[in-house]
Amino acid sequence: MNFRFKKDKMKKVVEWIKREKYYLVYIGILISITSYFSFLILTDSIQFKPSIVGQFFKVNSKVEVQIPFTKSYKFEVDPMKCEPCEKVGAEPPRCFEREERRSNNTRLYSELIPNFEQIYDGNWICLPPTVIRINSYGFRDYEYSPEKSHNTYRIIALGDSYTFGLGVNLTDTYPKILERLLNERNGSKRYEVLNFGIPGAGLIEKVELLKKKGIFFNPDLLIFQWSSDDRLNRTEWEEFINTYIERYLAEHNLQREKLDEFSYRQLLSEAEKNYFMGRYINESQHALRIFLEENFKDLEEITEKRGIKVILLFFRADSTEKSILEEIAAKYNWFIVDCDKYTSKEYILHEKDPHPNQFGYKLIALEIYRKLVESSIV
Repeated sequence: MNFRFKKDKMKKVVEWIKREKYYLVYIGILISITSYFSFLILTDSIQFKPSIVGQFFKVNSKVEVQIPFTKSYKFEVDPMKCEPCEKVGAEPPRCFEREERRSNNTRLYSELIPNFEQIYDGNWICLPPTVIRINSYGFRDYEYSPEKSHNTYRIIALGDSYTFGLGVNLTDTYPKILERLLNERNGSKRYEVLNFGIPGAGLIEKVELLKKKGIFFNPDLLIFQWSSDDRLNRTEWEEFINTYIERYLAEHNLQREKLDEFSYRQLLSEAEKNYFMGRYINESQHALRIFLEENFKDLEEITEKRGIKVILLFFRADSTEKSILEEIAAKYNWFIVDCDKYTSKEYILHEKDPHPNQFGYKLIALEIYRKLVESSIV
């Protein structure tokens, strides 16, 4: 009885909808929505594609609706006039001019552009804006004369972006914090810590930079920052990256000029991850040892000849690398400072950008300072 009542009631509702023609409204809305999304797809305003992970479309892959690549992006003519992003961690950066250029020296790959200035608001995600200034000698620091006064103790910090200080101002990088700590000590000696960090620089490039530029500033001490990507061969890396990007664009029917700088950097980042996974994940310990011993032997010859003391600074190094480098350091009487404990989230800029923040750099500088004092280096 109850079932029959419900059936009759439903039948009356359907007849009322047909009589009042409300179904035409629903059909009209459905047609409008379908037409709208069809237009977006046909005009490339929406792209259905997998995430940029180097894995291409499969039947069972999760399909994502992504914001299209911006077609109207233009580089800033003057990087100091760039309007930085505002929502930290929630939007892409806007200031993509960079302080590097290709070097004529094939062992250096890239070099910093002398007297270059720019606003930096992040590489992968929006960060609070900072200012990058490159001095006339081509490194991120104040102006220093290659000649030093008789009462000056000079330190050169060789490293990649972690030494350079992407995401913080110059005064908040560990070389400058260390410089202040040393000069606050009692005594008539003056300390200078020169920041020779170049983003992306590997072991071969750092040693070459010391040969071609660093030694002319007559350092007494060298801080050599080591990270796992120091094993990178950037010529080989570049060939892999170019092939990877070309393949990705072809697979997804995209053109390079349709990618804005942020989208391109995302693609570049994924290509880099694939390179490291393929190049180093299965590298033997023997091959790694040969590579490290050959290049650090070169470093030892430069520093031993000039009486330059050496500190190896570990930052994001794996246990195998550390083990071999500790043996090398013991052989050459070098000092070691391990700062891998300062890579957790409270010490970095953002979960998507692992470079140290101001607090992280301060702790790194304090670790180095303690080593210098405890070892009677200064």
